[in-house]
Amino acid sequence: MSVIRLEKWKKGIRNRLFVHVCSIVCLLTTLLLMAVYGFLTLQRVIALRERMSDGADLLALRVQDKLSSIQGTSMYLASLDSINTLLSQKNPSLSVLSEFDNVLCSVSGSDLNIELLFHKSEKILTSDYGLSSYEAYLDQDFLNQLLENKKQPDRWLLRSYQKNMYTEPKTVLSFIRTLPLASVQNNGYIIVSQPLSSLAKTAAAFADRELGDYAVWLGEELMLASSAEVSQAQRVHICRSSVETSVQAAYWMPSGLMLRLSLPRAVFFLGAWLLAMLLCVLSARIICRQRIARLDMLVQEMSSEWPLEENDEDQVDQLCRIFDSLSLELAHARQTTREGLPLLQERLIGELLRTPVPISEKRESMERCGIRLKNPYFAVVQAALKEGAFDGQMYLLVRRNVQTQLAALGEVYSTYGDGSSILFLVNAAEYASLSDRLEALCETMHDAIRSFLAVDVVFSIGLCAEGSATLNDAYIAARDRLLTLRMMDEHLQDAVVLARPNQTARLPEEIVQRVCGAVIAQDAAALESACRELCGHYLPARLSLKELSTRAAIFLMRVCAGLTENGFLFSLDSAGAVMKQLQLHKTAADVHAALQEWCHSLIRLAQETSDESNHYVEAALKCIHENYMCSLNVTEIGEAVNVNPIYLNRLFKSATGNTLSNYLNQYRCEHARAMLEDTQATVNEISDACGFSEVRSFIRFFKKYYGETPTEYRKRMKGKGKTREKPEEAAE
Repeated sequence: MSVIRLEKWKKGIRNRLFVHVCSIVCLLTTLLLMAVYGFLTLQRVIALRERMSDGADLLALRVQDKLSSIQGTSMYLASLDSINTLLSQKNPSLSVLSEFDNVLCSVSGSDLNIELLFHKSEKILTSDYGLSSYEAYLDQDFLNQLLENKKQPDRWLLRSYQKNMYTEPKTVLSFIRTLPLASVQNNGYIIVSQPLSSLAKTAAAFADRELGDYAVWLGEELMLASSAEVSQAQRVHICRSSVETSVQAAYWMPSGLMLRLSLPRAVFFLGAWLLAMLLCVLSARIICRQRIARLDMLVQEMSSEWPLEENDEDQVDQLCRIFDSLSLELAHARQTTREGLPLLQERLIGELLRTPVPISEKRESMERCGIRLKNPYFAVVQAALKEGAFDGQMYLLVRRNVQTQLAALGEVYSTYGDGSSILFLVNAAEYASLSDRLEALCETMHDAIRSFLAVDVVFSIGLCAEGSATLNDAYIAARDRLLTLRMMDEHLQDAVVLARPNQTARLPEEIVQRVCGAVIAQDAAALESACRELCGHYLPARLSLKELSTRAAIFLMRVCAGLTENGFLFSLDSAGAVMKQLQLHKTAADVHAALQEWCHSLIRLAQETSDESNHYVEAALKCIHENYMCSLNVTEIGEAVNVNPIYLNRLFKSATGNTLSNYLNQYRCEHARAMLEDTQATVNEISDACGFSEVRSFIRFFKKYYGETPTEYRKRMKGKGKTREKPEEAAE
C-alpha cells in the first residue's frame, strides 16, 4: 500500500499542472522575500548614514570645544587685575612679572602657548620662554602685522611659531585678543596658541573608527586631520556635520563596505527561504490534488468503455505537450498583435492622410485592423504648440485629452503629424454643423490645456466629405493654414483656424523647386518665369486680399524650407518682414511685386555670399600656404581670416569639396613627399619642418593619402634612383 501511495505521489509531482502552480507560487514567494530583504537592508543603510552624520556632528563639536577652551583661557587671563598693572607701566617690576608668569605657567600646558604683548613697555611675556623685548622677538613679521593693524577685533590666525632660536618652527592656530577688555585703546595683546598637531590628535582621539574614514577641517579649506586620502571621498557617500561651528567634520565609507555592514544575516534569510519553498511545494500539491480529482474520476469512467493500450498513455502525453506548445505560441501571437495594433493603426491613418487615395479603396483593409470609417464625413484636426515643440510627456498628455474630447463627435484616430504636431482624424455622421462644433470644442480645449498644462496649443481644422475630396486635401489645407497662423503674426491671438474645402489651393511643388533652383543658380530669367507662373496659377488677382496674402505666406515658407534644405545661407528675418508687409498691401499687384522683389533679393544675396565666400577661401588658402610649417589649426586660420571658424569651414568645403583640416594635412604631406625625394632629412626632421605636432600623426596622414609610410615611400623612390644612398634613422 505504501508503494502505491509513493508512485501516486511521484506521478503527481511529474504532473504539468503541479509544475506550473508550484513555479508560480515559488516565484511570488521568492519575490516577496527579496522585497522584505531589500527593505530591511535599506532601513539599515539609512540608520548607518544617520549614525555617520551624528558622529560627524559630535566630532566637530569635540574639536570646537577645544577651540572654545582657547578662547576661554584668553578671556580668563585678560580679566585678571594684574594685566592692567603690566599694561600701564613702562618698566614693570620684576615681582609683578614673576607673579603673572606663575599664573601663565599654571594655565598653559604642554601643548598650549601663551604670549602677552605690552605696547607701553614694549615687552613680551611668554609662558614657555619668559620675558623678552619687541626687538628680540623671533617672528618680527607677525609682530609688525599686529602693530600695523591695532584696530582689528579679536580674531583667529594660522601662523608659524618658534619658541626660541634652538627649536624648529611649527604651525599653530592662535587666538588674538586685544587688551584691555574695557577700553577702546589698544595697549597690548594676549595670544593663546595651540599646535595644529595637538588639534589633530584631539580629532583622532574622538573619531569613531567604526563609522569609516574621517576628516576634520578648520573653516572650509584648512585640513586638520584625516584618516585617508580626501580625494577618495569624491567617489563614495559622505556624511558631513550639520552643526553651525567653525569646525567641519565628515565621515565616508565605500559603497561596498556600507552595503556589507547593512545586509541582514544571510543565513537566517536563506533558511527562511528554504522553509517557504517547502511550504509552497506542499500548497501546490494540495491545490493540484483538488483540481485533478474530477479529472481522475472522468478518466476512470472513460477507461471502462475505452480501454487504453500500453503505449496509449505515452501518445496522450505527447499530444498534451504538443497542445501546450501550440497554446503558448497562440498566446504569444495574440500578445504581439495586441501590442502592435495601435502602431499599425497610426501608420495606416498617416498613409491615408498623406497620400491622395480615395477613402473607399482603403475602407475594408482598415476595418480588418480595427479602424471603422462608417460615416461619410471627415475632419482633420492638427494640434501644435504656438512656439516650440512637444516633449515626450506633454505629447502624450495633449494627445490623450484632445482625443477624448473629440470622441463626442464620432470615431477619432490619432497619429504623428509633420514635425512637432499631432493629427486627429474625426469620422462624423453630420456635416452641417460639424465646423461650428469643432471650432467651439477646440477653443474650449485650448483654454483647458493652457490652464491645466500651462502650454499654448493652436488647432487647425480641415473638413471634407467622402465623395467630394480626399483626406489628403483636408490635411494639406489644415497644415497650410496652421503654418500661416504660426508664421504671419508674432503676437498671435487666434487659437483655432478653419480650412474649408477648396478654400486654399495646393501650391505646386514644381514651382517651388524652380524658384529655389533659380536662386541657387543665380538665374534671374528662370526666376522671373517661375514668378509669372506662380502669379498666374496660384496667386490670381481674382482672389480676396486675405486669401491672396495667406497663399503668398505659404509660398514664402515653402521657399525658405527648400533653400534651407539645399544649404543656402540666409536670414529668416527678411521673410518675416515680407509676411508682415503682405497684410498691409491693398491690391494684388502690390502682393505680386513684393514677392518678386523678395525673390530677386535672394539672388543678390547669393551673389554677395558667393563673392564673400571666394574672398574668405582665398585668404584661408594663403594662410595655409604661408604658415603650414608652423603649429596651425582651424581656429587659428579663422582668426587670421577674421571670420568664424565653423562658418569658414563650411564655405571652404562648399568651394573646394574639402575641409580645412584635411586640406592642411594634405598640403603638408605633399611638401613632406617632396622632401623625402629631394633631401636626406630624417622622418622626424621632415615632420617638424612640415608643421606636424608629432611624428606619429605625420606617418598616419601620409599613409592615409599615399597608401604607404614615409620610409616605405623613400625606399621605393630610392629603388627608382631618385635619391642619394644614405642610411636613414628608423623613426617609425
